Amino acid sequence: MVAAGFRCPHAPPPARVRHSMTESIRWFSRCLLVLTAVAIACPAPAHDAPATAPDDEAISTIAPALFPATRSTPVKVTTRDGRRLIGTVLAYDLEGFVLEKDGQPPQVVPWADLSATNVVVVFGGFMQADSAQENFRLATILSRLEDGADLAHRIFRNTVRLDPSYQDQFHSLRIAGDAPAVNPPLPSEPDTPVTQPPRIRASDYTWQTLSEEEIAAFVAREKEFVASVLDYLQVEMRLIETEHYLFYTDAEPREVTRMSILLENMYRRLSQMLDIPPQVNIWKGKALIFLCSEEELYHRIERDIFKNPNSRGTAGVCHSFATGEVRIVFTMMQDRWNLQHLLVHETTHGFLHRYRSARPIPNWLNEGIAEYLATRLVVQSDFNRYRRSQGMQELAKRGSFEGALHARNIPFWFYGVSLHLVEMLMQKDREAVFAMLRDIKDGVHWEQSLLDRFNLTPQGLADELQKYLRLKEPITLE
Repeated sequence: MVAAGFRCPHAPPPARVRHSMTESIRWFSRCLLVLTAVAIACPAPAHDAPATAPDDEAISTIAPALFPATRSTPVKVTTRDGRRLIGTVLAYDLEGFVLEKDGQPPQVVPWADLSATNVVVVFGGFMQADSAQENFRLATILSRLEDGADLAHRIFRNTVRLDPSYQDQFHSLRIAGDAPAVNPPLPSEPDTPVTQPPRIRASDYTWQTLSEEEIAAFVAREKEFVASVLDYLQVEMRLIETEHYLFYTDAEPREVTRMSILLENMYRRLSQMLDIPPQVNIWKGKALIFLCSEEELYHRIERDIFKNPNSRGTAGVCHSFATGEVRIVFTMMQDRWNLQHLLVHETTHGFLHRYRSARPIPNWLNEGIAEYLATRLVVQSDFNRYRRSQGMQELAKRGSFEGALHARNIPFWFYGVSLHLVEMLMQKDREAVFAMLRDIKDGVHWEQSLLDRFNLTPQGLADELQKYLRLKEPITLE
């Protein structure tokens, strides 16, 4: 790993300082990284090819592994020690990356100089999201950071979804624990339910329009899945089937019917907002929903069927699969309005997953839109007032987003902030918000789309929110 305090790769250390062989090799590698990047940025004039090709094997023993950035994306991040980095990534290896700014020599930045979250921001700006190789490189880099183990696990899980052959490479990552399972099989007992959907292929990345026959086939497959689940759990649930949902429940039918009507209203509302024709079915067949009358059954389904050991403290989880299935599990709540708020919130996540492509929406925007829609469809819920109040209070107290704009999963206190952000952007230009969603789903980085649609950087977004909420102190990003 490159030493975090190393700043200048252009000159050797003073002769009076004694360095280990390892440090010398690292310094030499970084010099080569800069020289190679300069060659990428300023290619030499074309010459006739030499009669004899160089010895590739000999070169590989000297030069570090250097990968050119697959696309040019502006970088704006802050290092661990507070330096602001602005420029474009030219190339990278597992130790660092080369940053170029107009009119200045390329600069080598060790990955260790950035927080794990900012490493994902920088790497995500140029990586191909559907490349298992690039996902694995990112997981490797994160595994070498003191705060990167959790993100490394998550990125590695995505790597294996893209290419199952990488499962055997987990031992090469510098993180403790067992390799994360990807859609693992259920417990090896008799009459175990069918396994979860298969892993993603490159062709699955953009959703295809399904024929009526394909929709019917996928609906039948989901019903078979539920039958095997119920048999495994030894419970009974009745089916309430609507135009877009398979609603399985052991709760009181009348209450469930109200909820199914609410979700059909949500479906129509989102379809209108995103200009989806009414005759188009966005789901892969129909969205599957379990509503459990008892909390323990909810936790059993999460633990045994969806392999989620962390359902305690939650009342609903949306499982969106890379191959297109959306399966959502809820438990009943004492307040029916709060339950309906949660139903809309989680089902919105599934809808956004199925919108245009499998490309993820940044978590702050995803949660903000889910809250935005839930507050408008279930106005009686206590969550509406609580979310806004908590978001404003926490923001006033912290004075910072604390990296939440780039977090894979925002902290709980940021849900209200995300709602405020989406409400502010909707007030500015509703159509621009929907255009931003289309951009992101079509492969544009959210920061670039925010700049294109609203002429705002992330810091500009924070500044606008400060004015919108009339906070006295400025809001920082980290």
